[in-house]
Amino acid sequence: MEINAQQERRGRMTIKELWGHYQANELHDPEVGRSPTTIDGYLSNFKNYITPAWGDTFIADVSPVAVERWLRRLPYAPSTKSKLRNHLSALYSHAIRHQMFVGENPIATVRQGSKRLRDPDILPSQRCRPSCKV
Repeated sequence: MEINAQQERRGRMTIKELWGHYQANELHDPEVGRSPTTIDGYLSNFKNYITPAWGDTFIADVSPVAVERWLRRLPYAPSTKSKLRNHLSALYSHAIRHQMFVGENPIATVRQGSKRLRDPDILPSQRCRPSCKV
């Protein structure tokens, strides 16, 4: 019965439910070796961006084009959007590995660059005298 129930549930799990499974089974796994900063990034991105936008959506209903549209509408830097895409992709990889989702990772085809919009300002070194050029 448990196997049949799992088969029926495949693809009918929401992003929020899958995120809960990911947290319980992979996010904090010491064998994966994620740093505390990386874990904090996942927790923050899912809490603030991914779950509010996609939490109630069934994992089988998320399309690459819809994710691209969502990312384009966000008023953040390309690197932030790229991280959000990568976190969603990791979630789908987890679902595939645990046989909760059948098929290819739909986030793999989402186009989102991470190129900076402008060059960063570089501050002069403290060891540099006023006469040296940066």
